[in-house]
Amino acid sequence: MPQDYVAVEHLTEQAFGQTAEAEVVRRVRQQSNLHPLSLVAVQDHTIIGHVLFSKISLAAAKTSGLLFGLGPVSVHPEHQQQGTGSALIQEGLTTCESSGSLGCFVLGNPTYYQRFGFRNAYQAGFWYKKDENNRAFQVIFWDNADQHLPQSEVRYAEAFNLAD
Repeated sequence: MPQDYVAVEHLTEQAFGQTAEAEVVRRVRQQSNLHPLSLVAVQDHTIIGHVLFSKISLAAAKTSGLLFGLGPVSVHPEHQQQGTGSALIQEGLTTCESSGSLGCFVLGNPTYYQRFGFRNAYQAGFWYKKDENNRAFQVIFWDNADQHLPQSEVRYAEAFNLAD
């Protein structure tokens, strides 16, 4: 909801202790062609968690917007380690799958994301930028979709490329 945008951006800054991730959220939201899925967790009328899924593409194939990228995931520091982020991620993945998505990529801690079914993307034939065997780059596919996709570089939207 548009009235939540400022609260989500503020939460994201608090969760990460910097503004870069909040800027990504803002940019993705402004690019309607990314068809973002944005979910929030609310406690006592306050947003305490947020997850963003946005459309991504493969360099070697037209996927018709059927692939998502997960992140950022933000939980207020006072509510971390209580399952809020996990619940948001699980709900988002379920929504992506039920909407006909082929799969979802994430750049994050392998130990954490494996609990949702993510696996090493490079071993599945996919990579991000030139960092081919980055263990943090992971993927989950539904209905064996990876068997029908060519091995390829994964491309996130320009909104994720922030100046250093």
